[in-house]
Amino acid sequence: MSLDLLSCMQGFMAIAEYGGFSAAARHLHLTPPILTKQIQRLEAYVGRPLFERTTRSVLLTEVGRTYLTHVRRITADIEEARAAANNIEREPHGEIRLGVPGIFGFTPFIKMLHGFLAEHPKIVLHTVEAGGYEMFADDKVDILINELDLHDQRLNQEFLVALHRGIYASPAYLAEHGTPAAIADLEQHNCLLYRPISPYGEWRVSASKKVRVYGNYSSNSGQNLICAAVAGMGLIWSPAITLQDRLDAGQLVEVMVTDQPFESPFYIYYPPTRRGSNVQLLVDYLKRSMQEFVANL
Repeated sequence: MSLDLLSCMQGFMAIAEYGGFSAAARHLHLTPPILTKQIQRLEAYVGRPLFERTTRSVLLTEVGRTYLTHVRRITADIEEARAAANNIEREPHGEIRLGVPGIFGFTPFIKMLHGFLAEHPKIVLHTVEAGGYEMFADDKVDILINELDLHDQRLNQEFLVALHRGIYASPAYLAEHGTPAAIADLEQHNCLLYRPISPYGEWRVSASKKVRVYGNYSSNSGQNLICAAVAGMGLIWSPAITLQDRLDAGQLVEVMVTDQPFESPFYIYYPPTRRGSNVQLLVDYLKRSMQEFVANL
């Protein structure tokens, strides 16, 4: 494979990832005309159009979608080969930007990050509170952990872990307002809303049941919402292990409104164009560590 063909493939993936020629050209530090010529050469090489172009959008053709799957694998293998050759002579180093849910400030997860950095002391890790795909478009993260199933072909998606998610409150709140015993009782309680997961005020209280809840306090910060629950402001819907320190201290207790526990899946995302040795190291480490931790609970 020539380096020119590889450059064309990288340009093709960037357009698919960023949704247009101009944004992809900026990311690749190319001019749009150069990127356009690369795609023309690639389409001539493939023999079929890869994009449907209009004045308002650039969309992959059916051929383009199929070709993208193979190109991602090819370029990932090339990158892994380059990284493997480099790692023979030097240990992993550089920066990784990790997007995590706001509720992932719990001690065991921080210890996992500590363990990763202890194994790879030349890597610098930055964490930011997670959003959606826009985190990649704005170059804020290299890896994203998210509870939402994004269904985005521009990203590699891998299952991370399934966590028990329940409803919790402080003893003081329950003493003042009573303890809900059924799903319908939630309507009578102040429910604290974590906007990234419940933008429309819905809680999934079992695998097959969603319920609309209401409250006078919401936040985009998971840790802020946990503190609000501890302060007695209302009920919180959260994965159990993110609250474990609070539960062990008796600051929060679980409220059972159903006998059908809900396991909330979390996923880990990263763009194929950013797949490198450091990113893959952290992805594999987090999957292994989280799954081992949950299995030992």
